[in-house]
Amino acid sequence: YNRFIFLIMEKNRLQTVLITGATSGLGYAFAQLYAQQGHKLILIGRNQEKLDELKQNLTNEVITFSCDFSKKQEYTTLGQKLIEQGLIPDILINNAGLGGMGSFYERSFNDESDMIEVNITALTYFCNHLSSFMKAKKTQTYILNIASAASFVPGPYQSVYYASKAYVLSYTLAISDELKSEGSSLFAACFCPGRIQSAFHSRMGARLNEGMLSSEKAALIAHQMLMKKKTIHITPFKMRFMAGLLPRILPRQLISFYTLQKNRHFLKDL
Repeated sequence: YNRFIFLIMEKNRLQTVLITGATSGLGYAFAQLYAQQGHKLILIGRNQEKLDELKQNLTNEVITFSCDFSKKQEYTTLGQKLIEQGLIPDILINNAGLGGMGSFYERSFNDESDMIEVNITALTYFCNHLSSFMKAKKTQTYILNIASAASFVPGPYQSVYYASKAYVLSYTLAISDELKSEGSSLFAACFCPGRIQSAFHSRMGARLNEGMLSSEKAALIAHQMLMKKKTIHITPFKMRFMAGLLPRILPRQLISFYTLQKNRHFLKDL
């Protein structure tokens, strides 16, 4: 009974939601979803013009920050600013991410380094920097890290991207277990979707958006898993089989060969 009452109160409580990579795709869908619920939003993205446009289209309280997560000085400065201004989120959604395709020896190291900075280092910084302040709140708080179905397998022709998402998955599961063992009111979860319709994939080739999960549906699924306190969720269902089960029962070389053929096919469409 007490748990039921808690869930009702939690659902109706207005919260502060911080979303990185908020100007397009899944981040934009998260912003729309939490705005509909009336929550206060802290939206972070690289493009201030898009942030301003998004803010104008939302009726609830919205605070925006322009920040390039591939530049450590920018996102660490922003992190300090959030603390100084008392902008401690109830829900932290680490959604910002970079991707790219191509042979590992042909891709620019600067591009690969930027991907690592955004997908791994900035995400780790925000979890590390904000978590103690979120734990200090007397109410339930959440961290949602966006990984990928790619987290479970090696990714030829997307080697750094797949590896970076494997880090996000492993890191999130570890901090989630730490928090649970401490009985903390802060909960950490990892959302692992397959390909989602977004500018993220459009930048790698427009055809890749065909037949993908919509950003709006993905955001809703992620929110529901978070409220149910599911530590990890893979979507859609076929990806649970392909990413969650097959890598456990098939040889790694076979899984890598399948991914290689799939990504090589995508490269031809670029």
